[in-house]
Amino acid sequence: MIEKNDIKETIKELACEVMHILGPGYNEVTYEKAFAHELRLSSIPYERQTNIEILYKGYYVGDVKSDVIVDKRILIELKAANPNKNHLKQAEVYMRSLDIKEGIVIGYPKKEKEVKFKDIQIENSLDKEKQIEVAKRAKKKSVGKLDKVLKNSATTVLDYFGKEFMFTDAKFDIYKEALGVEFKLRNMDYKKGEAPLFYKDLKVDTKTIDFIINDSIGILPFPYKKDEDIEKQREEGLLLLSVLNLSKVYITAFPIKEESNIMVESIVA
Repeated sequence: MIEKNDIKETIKELACEVMHILGPGYNEVTYEKAFAHELRLSSIPYERQTNIEILYKGYYVGDVKSDVIVDKRILIELKAANPNKNHLKQAEVYMRSLDIKEGIVIGYPKKEKEVKFKDIQIENSLDKEKQIEVAKRAKKKSVGKLDKVLKNSATTVLDYFGKEFMFTDAKFDIYKEALGVEFKLRNMDYKKGEAPLFYKDLKVDTKTIDFIINDSIGILPFPYKKDEDIEKQREEGLLLLSVLNLSKVYITAFPIKEESNIMVESIVA
């Protein structure tokens, strides 16, 4: 077995070899394939595109695939950009879910020939049983004013996952599942809402909403880039009020852009 420090240095050397030969400007998949080939040529054991069950506070919230895991102990995430805080958060979530304590985010900037590295080391990951114990203890949290609870819950979820998961295969589903976990930890019972939309006795659509609490209040989480995305969800909220016979809908907007903020707004008929 290669020593930890030695293997990390070798990983970085191989990543630089990829840039030396390919140069900048390619997508992540291209660099990932080339990097995996370098590991293979160097007889370094690795796994590529490993399925990961993502856990959030002890609860399963979705599946994603990692880029590369070297020697079952170092997680590698490759980016066709300078590594940023969202890339680091993504890697940390993977590491916690896999119980891997060492990781490296490797960045191949679009217009630079220098490879960027961000080393990550996390504390001992909690095993599933301990995570669930932590989650159960957290259920002592009380429910306050709903709009504040929604904003706090959404902020907690976004702080944990960052924004990079919105661009993975899981897309926004992980954020919605994690938001549901936050509701559970606050003893907020909820259900999913679904109702058909008819036109002269003909079913023309089905309207759904991810969360209904107290049988009358809907919660509609979604990602947004611009104000038009929020306006579109306001219109959707009005339709949901009518079709699902709700008294109120809270739209909960998760920003994709770094400079934007979480927004919670109530809609009534």
